[in-house]
Amino acid sequence: MVSEQSGAATQVAMVAGEASGDLLAAQLLRGLKARWPDWTSAGIGGPHMQAQGFDAWWPSE
Repeated sequence: MVSEQSGAATQVAMVAGEASGDLLAAQLLRGLKARWPDWTSAGIGGPHMQAQGFDAWWPSE
């Protein structure tokens, strides 16, 4: 559940270690960003997640 406090940005860490996880997580990120534009995410992910603004600490392939 995500709290809708005004002025509070939400951050989440995610891990997607292979291509299908990258695709699924990118769809999730797209939906979250549409609902909560200040949403930020980081962790281990691939190019599809990065295209949604994901900060890849370590890229997956």
